[in-house]
Amino acid sequence: MRFEFSTAGRILFGAGTVSEVPAAARQMGSHPLLVTGQDPERAVPLVARLHAEGLGCATFLVVGEPTIEAVERVITGLNGE
Repeated sequence: MRFEFSTAGRILFGAGTVSEVPAAARQMGSHPLLVTGQDPERAVPLVARLHAEGLGCATFLVVGEPTIEAVERVITGLNGE
């Protein structure tokens, strides 16, 4: 079997990692884009944590894997371009 797997440069996974996300997000900017799956309610604790740490965030719901083009459209919309 052969396959290729590309992913993010850093993945936080496991119990308690929600508390680590604000610091990681802050390293990348002040207003993160949170991409969620079909059930955005699952992200509520993370959104609350980001807000508690003074970070606003925009939420983008996708079904399946998000494409770069879809994320670019969302960012363009958020920036009013």
